[in-house]
Amino acid sequence: MKSIRLIAVGVLFAVTLGSLPVKAAPIQIASRAALAGNDFFDWAALGAQFSTPPNPFVLASDSGAVQLTGSNPDGGGLRLLNDTDIGFPAGAGRILEAGVDNDFTTNFAKLSFLFDTPVQGVGLEINVAIGGGGTQEAQLTLFDSSNTIIGTFTTGAVGLLSDPFLGALDGAATISRADFVIIDPLPVGRRFAVTTLDFVLDAGASVPEPGALAVFGFGLAGLVFARRCKRA
Repeated sequence: MKSIRLIAVGVLFAVTLGSLPVKAAPIQIASRAALAGNDFFDWAALGAQFSTPPNPFVLASDSGAVQLTGSNPDGGGLRLLNDTDIGFPAGAGRILEAGVDNDFTTNFAKLSFLFDTPVQGVGLEINVAIGGGGTQEAQLTLFDSSNTIIGTFTTGAVGLLSDPFLGALDGAATISRADFVIIDPLPVGRRFAVTTLDFVLDAGASVPEPGALAVFGFGLAGLVFARRCKRA
């Protein structure tokens, strides 16, 4: 009778563990389509072309579900441009540019976005106005609500006419802050800019099948049963 109870406890334990969600590490996303965002932040809401929003600024998402606090942490100004003002393809929408009154020859160029509600994924195109056809490397760092880094991703070939998508998607809505940084110092007078910030509010965390752990539980209980039988 005790052996049967042990088997039942083992099975229950395994199924309980198997039903718990497993935290997966964020993965890099290389296109807006692959991110499949369900909301976005439109920089056009901050003002007209060539206007200068405050630093920091506060902006609600298109749906109003999430509020963002954006800033250039180095203290330099921000400016709004049209897509074709700085080499982005037509149709990219209003562009947020960082680096007005900034010296990025020694400091990394950065835009930091803090979300009042954690999101599951973020992404945008990034561009650098560099003379002579040079390119830079960009980095995205994600933080959770305790300001702990949960992922870092990079993309190269960022230039005036090269604007790769830099994004990431987590297994659950854990992203409370996203920093987009140009890793290398920029030439004097150069700036960097980003397109509309798409994000995934919560696509639903995946829950693993309990089968594997349940089998383990059966096996463990079986070993206990066999050992007791042997002793008897």
